[in-house]
Amino acid sequence: MFNRVIGQQDIKDLLLDYARTGNIPHAILMEGPRGTGKLQSAISFAQYLLCHDPQETDSCGKCSSCFKTSKFIHPDLHFIFPIYKKRSEDKPLSDEFLDKWRTLLLSRDYFELEDWLEILEPDQKQVSIYVHDIDNINARLQLTSASGSYRAVIIWLPERMNESASNKLLKLLEEPPAKSLFMLVSETPDMLLDTIISRCRRISFKPLEQGTIAEHLTGNQFRLDRQLADNISHLAGGSWLGAIKQLESNQENQEFFDIFVQLMRLAYVRRIADLKTWTSSVSTRGREWQKRFLDYCQKQIRENFIYNFHLPQINYQTLQESNFSIKFAPFINERNVFGIMNEFELAQKHIGQNVSATMVFFDLSVKLIMLLKS
Repeated sequence: MFNRVIGQQDIKDLLLDYARTGNIPHAILMEGPRGTGKLQSAISFAQYLLCHDPQETDSCGKCSSCFKTSKFIHPDLHFIFPIYKKRSEDKPLSDEFLDKWRTLLLSRDYFELEDWLEILEPDQKQVSIYVHDIDNINARLQLTSASGSYRAVIIWLPERMNESASNKLLKLLEEPPAKSLFMLVSETPDMLLDTIISRCRRISFKPLEQGTIAEHLTGNQFRLDRQLADNISHLAGGSWLGAIKQLESNQENQEFFDIFVQLMRLAYVRRIADLKTWTSSVSTRGREWQKRFLDYCQKQIRENFIYNFHLPQINYQTLQESNFSIKFAPFINERNVFGIMNEFELAQKHIGQNVSATMVFFDLSVKLIMLLKS
């Protein structure tokens, strides 16, 4: 329902106006950055159109249609999303993956492609929308609506369509079945055919205001204190998904921060024996953890370099990280920042190539000793 969309009141009002006036486009392109409420808005609009007793600002949430839509089992609500082929000759359909798709939708309102891939198939990275899905939805839309109302088709990440699917969708949008609404939910609309875009009513979702994100973080669901909420909303970059990811990563980032600070302090005072102990500890962790830690280190080096410019609006650090930067940032300067970044990038590359972690991290710590004195 619309009350689950964070912010974007102007877009909610626009969609409600479409419904009230009956001026409903046959196709809407909902475009904008991740985590700004595009998919949830599309679902909420579909629920409003299918609702038996729509209210002034939202669907009733109580009728049988709302119940089915909220469980994503309404016969007039259809989804198309990126999937994969097990074999080149396969003709996969989104319907075959609906159970996994519903699991994701029911578990969270905001998510990204990586979250979907984790549920779809953890080792699968090549996903597309295939022509068979467009053919299948075309056949379904030729049938009578189960509710006698609209049929809503939500295409998530249409930029993932292959060429055949794009061309087939274009033909369908040129002659859409009566009382059918296509909603294309896109993060990179420039990848779509210009002819597809021209047949859609475009609705642009802007990044969320920091105050809007902070307000929801201090609300009943999360109950964060205002200072922490303000910090997370700043780091979120206008994305509710970004805010959620920040919350989820807080615990690991705290560990990364402690280990990063220890590395920098030991390297600065040139305590080789303690750096060997530090290396042994970090080397026992899994390679994925090590790569995430090295990612974190690169981010902190960038943030500490930027900290020297005294422009807090372009600094993205937690309060604890920022407090550390007060004394540490001056040691990250024009003379050594690229060298330090290169060493962290090289270490990350070697970890990915299964080079001995002990060798990689001890070599990194020795080079930091020299670079921090530059």
